[in-house]
Amino acid sequence: MWLSSFRNLSLRKKLVAGFLFTSLITLLIGGKSLITLSANTKSIHRLQEVELALLVTAEQLEILALNHRRYEKDTFLNIGKPDKQQNYLSKFNKVSEKTQTLLSKATALLESDIKVSPEVKQALAQSQSAYGNYVSGFQQIAEQVIVSTTLTPQDANKLMMPIKDYIYAFEEGIGKLTKEAEALIAEVTREMAANSSQTRFIIGIFVLAGVACSIVLGVIISLAISRPMTQATSFAERLAAGDFSSSLPSYHNDEIGQCIQALNRMSEQLKTTLRQVVDGVTTLNVSSSDLSTIATQMDTEAKSTASTTDEVAGATGQMTMNIDSVAGAVEESFTNVSMVAAATEEMAATIDNLAANATQANSISKEAVQQATDAAELMSSLGKAANEINQVTETITEISEQTNLLALNATIESARAGEAGKGFAVVANEIKELAKQTASATMDIKNRVSGVQSTTQKAVTQINHVAQVITSINDIISGIATAVGEQSVATREITSNISQASAGLHDVNANIGNSAQIAQSIAEKIVFVNNSTELVLTNSGSVRQRSNDLSDLAGQLHRTVSVFTLNS
Repeated sequence: MWLSSFRNLSLRKKLVAGFLFTSLITLLIGGKSLITLSANTKSIHRLQEVELALLVTAEQLEILALNHRRYEKDTFLNIGKPDKQQNYLSKFNKVSEKTQTLLSKATALLESDIKVSPEVKQALAQSQSAYGNYVSGFQQIAEQVIVSTTLTPQDANKLMMPIKDYIYAFEEGIGKLTKEAEALIAEVTREMAANSSQTRFIIGIFVLAGVACSIVLGVIISLAISRPMTQATSFAERLAAGDFSSSLPSYHNDEIGQCIQALNRMSEQLKTTLRQVVDGVTTLNVSSSDLSTIATQMDTEAKSTASTTDEVAGATGQMTMNIDSVAGAVEESFTNVSMVAAATEEMAATIDNLAANATQANSISKEAVQQATDAAELMSSLGKAANEINQVTETITEISEQTNLLALNATIESARAGEAGKGFAVVANEIKELAKQTASATMDIKNRVSGVQSTTQKAVTQINHVAQVITSINDIISGIATAVGEQSVATREITSNISQASAGLHDVNANIGNSAQIAQSIAEKIVFVNNSTELVLTNSGSVRQRSNDLSDLAGQLHRTVSVFTLNS
């Protein structure tokens, strides 16, 4: 019953069931392994934090007990050397502090969740008490030994004998603690080993059961798939051989059963299609004959069209070449006119510059004439001033002569006066000398003023001559400026006419270019038509060839479909 239900399951459900069963086995194995691994991890974690820590602490306490006894001995052996004894006593105290810390740690570990006997806890408590008595007793004896000068090491050792029992008790308690820690570690290790062995046994059972079930399930699934697939393959081979007269029974409702049903439907559809192909082969043979006739007519018309388009293409190409020649000539004329226009514009600019310079020279010459006139007037004024100075010198000369005459009269009168006129005679002589000097200076000034007057007259004459020359130059420059202005106006008119001619040539060139482009476009279109015609000619030949091929194919198809068995 269950086998029939399994067969009716879909292929996906069969595969999923197999994978689920395998996954279940894997999950069981993995779950058990994970549980065991978690337990071992917890045991290892506890082992590290409690048992191993307790063991390490106990071993360190044993080592520190030995250090205590070492520093005790060194302190007693160095009697009479207080400095060394203080050093060993200081080391003893440091070791004592470490020991107290480790004892507190050991007590805390024993108070945690750990399986230890009450005897061990009691032994640790007795060790702490004994250690305290030992430390206090040693410190008292050490103080006596350090300050004493009569004690010997043997005496100190005798004093220490009752105290040593405490350190022995301490070492004994720590030894019990060490053994207890080792026993705890061994117990945890045994538990982990037992868990591992049990886990390996369970995993082995699951693996064997999973392999066996997987093999059985694999055989069932493979048979459920391979048998119908073998039947479907045999049926497909019969279809490939052309036998469509049979169908394949299906006993499954899975994907393979659906595939067999699809093969049966495909066989029926192919059977129907082949019947239609056989009926259409005859029609194809008749149609191919008609198509061959039409292709022959089409080939003839295409050849005629191709000949005509070749002639039109040749004429259009010649027209395009002529237009290109005209365009080249117009382009060259346009270039020459542009060069002339550029040169004329440059000449017009030069003439404008020359006119501007001539106008500026005319203004400068006019200013020079005015300055020459002003200089002549200034020199005339200088001549008048020299004449006036001459008149002044003549007046000074007359005054000097009159002064000289008065001095002479004064000399005569002083001579008449005798002794009383001697002082007046001296003054008259001095006045006479001054009159002579004044007359001499006045004559010198007069001579110099005469020289200035002569030079001034010559300068006025030269300046008037320069003014006349500048005036003549001004007249010439004015004529040049007028002529240059007229030439500039004429040059501008020429430049304007050449620019208009250049623009006209540019428009003509543009129109010819457009015409050339249009002719080129026409030629390209004609070439395209020619190519299309050749393509049609080629295709018409291909159509004729294909019609012949279709006729042959119709016969071949008829022979091919005759091998199929369509009736059941």
